[in-house]
Amino acid sequence: MLFKQVNIIDKINDFCISKKNVAFEDSNSQIYFNGNLIEIENSGFFFYEDSFCCYTNENTTEFFDINGKAIYDMDIVFKPTTLYENNFISSKNIFKNENGRWVSDLYKFQFKPFEELEKLNYTIEGSFHRINDFLLQIHTKQVQLNFVKNGCEIWKFDLQSIPNNPHDDNYDKAADWEVKKFIGLLEGKLWITLNHHTIIALDVETGKLIYQIHDIPSFQCEWLPPAIPLSEATVIDEKNNTLIGFMWEFYWEINPKNGEITLLDFTEEFLAQKIRNDLKDFVLTDNHIYFGSHHDVKVAAFNRQTKQIDWFHEFEDDGNGYQSRISKIDGNDEKLGVLTQGKVLYIFDKDS
Repeated sequence: MLFKQVNIIDKINDFCISKKNVAFEDSNSQIYFNGNLIEIENSGFFFYEDSFCCYTNENTTEFFDINGKAIYDMDIVFKPTTLYENNFISSKNIFKNENGRWVSDLYKFQFKPFEELEKLNYTIEGSFHRINDFLLQIHTKQVQLNFVKNGCEIWKFDLQSIPNNPHDDNYDKAADWEVKKFIGLLEGKLWITLNHHTIIALDVETGKLIYQIHDIPSFQCEWLPPAIPLSEATVIDEKNNTLIGFMWEFYWEINPKNGEITLLDFTEEFLAQKIRNDLKDFVLTDNHIYFGSHHDVKVAAFNRQTKQIDWFHEFEDDGNGYQSRISKIDGNDEKLGVLTQGKVLYIFDKDS
């Protein structure tokens, strides 16, 4: 056995786990960190390095140590995904521009010690990712890379320039290309999932389309095309320099050097165990993939080396007269959390 159940907590809205630390928000919007109440009106929380962080309703960020003691704060919303060389980008105001579009101002801040460095001389519409000295914006129909220092465009990629739309999306076959998720940066390429069971890779320097990955001719399934089962269920495994996908009864890997995809079909094995992955947001570790199954409502560990189910736990009635489906999984090889749609949080520890 990999894990043992150590706690059940009801009336939980959300949670997150880092190492052996657990934080959650209850139905009264109160935050608890390792069992201690964090007395703060929050609008979001997360872990960063060895700190637990909360966004406040005043758009500030509070940092706490592992004992729940406040250690420092920032009078801005800290965005760790924009951190590069000890500085990060954030916004103070959102407003309508002269064209009636909602835009944000942008500021550069030093992370440690915290200090405002400069206000950038441009605004931005929508969310963004930071890649070194560049800002990446991924819209539904377009991808664009700009310089951080002045907002000037480096390149722009229009999704409608992608050839050979297979029009085989399970939910809308007639749809034009649309972005579903930004996977990340690997091997100098931006990996992006689209509808129609497709993943593309763009050269980060030029915006040129390098790979358009869709076809898996050897894959035969009655209810899916011979293509990537669900493109947005793909993540980056930086340690092994590859892309990993896992959804329903299917596991796939993409080689970022040549765009080749390999898919394994575990339909027979999973059917015999009455299990499959029904959440596109699974937990990836060095040795396992932890996932949630709506079939009989189970959480399980898929061994990445043996390609077998190492462990599973089947949930019983969560107090509603039935077992609610799993809505979120988070954790690692030491501690695992499972939140159901019935707002019940289950905590598991590694079995010694």
